Amino acid sequence: MMAATATPAATIAGEHFGVIDVASAAPLFDEHFEQFPVLPGSFSLSLAIAMLFDALGFAADRPHPPLTLRKVSFICPVRPGERLSARLRRLQQDGTRTTAHVELRNADGQSVMDGILSWEHHA
Repeated sequence: MMAATATPAATIAGEHFGVIDVASAAPLFDEHFEQFPVLPGSFSLSLAIAMLFDALGFAADRPHPPLTLRKVSFICPVRPGERLSARLRRLQQDGTRTTAHVELRNADGQSVMDGILSWEHHA
């Protein structure tokens, strides 16, 4: 059983580009802080990046461009059973570099992850 599944939006609607549903139980939770199970931040970050690239129209059969993680903050723990909303706070293009400010929020609207990512692309 996967610890979480991502459902990307077909396109970016406003700021929203997908949701992450965290499983109520998964073997990963038994290994990651057994007494206080949480979804590892790296796991939620990788799902958010994959959803962002899907929503931006990157072809699934081609490799994604190399990323630079300019800043990533894991603000509060993500517990089993939570649903996270992925939001694109800003997308900026400067020549061949794109920078995206992404955020994951829980059902209460609280930010659980905030990050600034950038990548090179062909003009």
